[in-house]
Amino acid sequence: MNIYRYNTDDDFENSYEFKCDFDCHDRDPGFIAKQAADDYHSEHDGWECLWPINMTLWLPNGTLIGKFEIDREFDPVFLARKVEE
Repeated sequence: MNIYRYNTDDDFENSYEFKCDFDCHDRDPGFIAKQAADDYHSEHDGWECLWPINMTLWLPNGTLIGKFEIDREFDPVFLARKVEE
């Protein structure tokens, strides 16, 4: 398990830490950015953002991995309940 940091405003000091299965030296960093976006959406109120967002990704020591524009797809969920007649 690898640890990375990310933020949506280029601020390493206030970035979020998360664990990821991918190693940035072995895989396309875009895979890591997608997992960071999932963490942001689920754990840091990212569902309230207007997507696409820009995200900066770092190693824990502050080494820049890259900057990414990330968009979110929307999968609708339908709920039904019977209406009394």
